[in-house]
Amino acid sequence: MKTLLVIPTYNCQEQISRLLPKCTDSINHSFAELLIIDNGSSDDTVNNAITSLSTIKIKTRIIQNLVNISLGGSLKTGFIYASENSFDFVAVLHGDDQANLDDLLPVFKELDKENIDLAIGARFHPKSTLIGYSNFRKLGNRILNLYGIVCTQKKINDLIAGLNIFRVSKLDLNEIKKYPNNLTFDVHLLLRAIHLKLNIKFFPITWTEEDQVSNAKVIRQALTILALFTKYLFQRGKALNFQTTSDSYRNFKVVFERDPIND
Repeated sequence: MKTLLVIPTYNCQEQISRLLPKCTDSINHSFAELLIIDNGSSDDTVNNAITSLSTIKIKTRIIQNLVNISLGGSLKTGFIYASENSFDFVAVLHGDDQANLDDLLPVFKELDKENIDLAIGARFHPKSTLIGYSNFRKLGNRILNLYGIVCTQKKINDLIAGLNIFRVSKLDLNEIKKYPNNLTFDVHLLLRAIHLKLNIKFFPITWTEEDQVSNAKVIRQALTILALFTKYLFQRGKALNFQTTSDSYRNFKVVFERDPIND
């Protein structure tokens, strides 16, 4: 099983310096390659990431988007890279140090055994732990999850947060490329998986909010997600059909790469 770890980053210089050393052992023993995708950070995120990679022993590449294409655009880049390089799975860990990579590792043993297509680290799984998460945001997310359940008639513990793994063969890149690059991209992926009746597993995580700064406009994003679920309720698959696409996710530069085999 060949698995790529993708870490999207944006202005998280302090967090990436904590995250990579904390995940070193898990990265070295569980993944074939690490791809860090920086979304045009204006701080020292990239430099701090390079400094923190000294103990990473797998093939590693850092690329930086030439313009900010939001989280969805970065994930498209990661999915395309995984497909073009024959990976079986692509795991996503956000670089802001809110999720713990170790929470994903038990799922590895179940991916093929249970034929899992999409595993979602769920902040609101009954066994999850939330640290520093405001009651306002807890309530808002639970309402979104509940509304999603009503609209899809499927179990939803979360709308895809910062720790997930995807089976590459189930990613229809021709369709996914058309999805919006904004922060609703994850919800489109979830709805697509539900609509295609893919095997989805929600697993518990520990989620921490300390010094992270959210790039989401919370109320606006919530209203957009509610509208998307409503559209799906009435249109089903048609709600996920888009006629145009952008190649902006192809515009990046390689800022660091290392292959220990060739060192």
